[in-house]
Amino acid sequence: MLVSEVLREFQKETNFYQYILTNMNKISVIIPTYKRPQDLQNTLKSFNDQKLDGLVDYEIIVVDNNSGDNTKEVVESIIPQFNGRLQYLFEGSPGRSSAINAATKISTGDIIAYTDDDCLIEENWLKNILRIFSERKLDLLCGKTIPVFPDGKPDWIDLSNKIF
Repeated sequence: MLVSEVLREFQKETNFYQYILTNMNKISVIIPTYKRPQDLQNTLKSFNDQKLDGLVDYEIIVVDNNSGDNTKEVVESIIPQFNGRLQYLFEGSPGRSSAINAATKISTGDIIAYTDDDCLIEENWLKNILRIFSERKLDLLCGKTIPVFPDGKPDWIDLSNKIF
């Protein structure tokens, strides 16, 4: 029997979305990176501030897209802080899509979340992802990103734009 046939039969017998959402309890976070080990370290540290309340299981996969710097050492030095939830993956093929595809192939989560190596994650980020997926029938979720400019805002960015 094809997967699609199994799903059709399953949908007849129960609320398919409720089943999926009830059983979606692990998030795979994929972080592609290229030559920004210090930013990456700050991003990973922000995951330590997550308020999970025991509700969220997650893994973080950092994909080094052939950085050629100390990215691997930075990630490996932080791995013990994550109790098996953080892993390093090297992807030699250039390009963000190659990195994301490589990580997606080894991810084990029910939900896949992507963030960048220069983002600081809000303390309820993972919990909110799981909450929103459990409340709505979604295939995709996007969120707000608030830029931080440690060296000052570049002249080309207009903060009066409503997207900020």
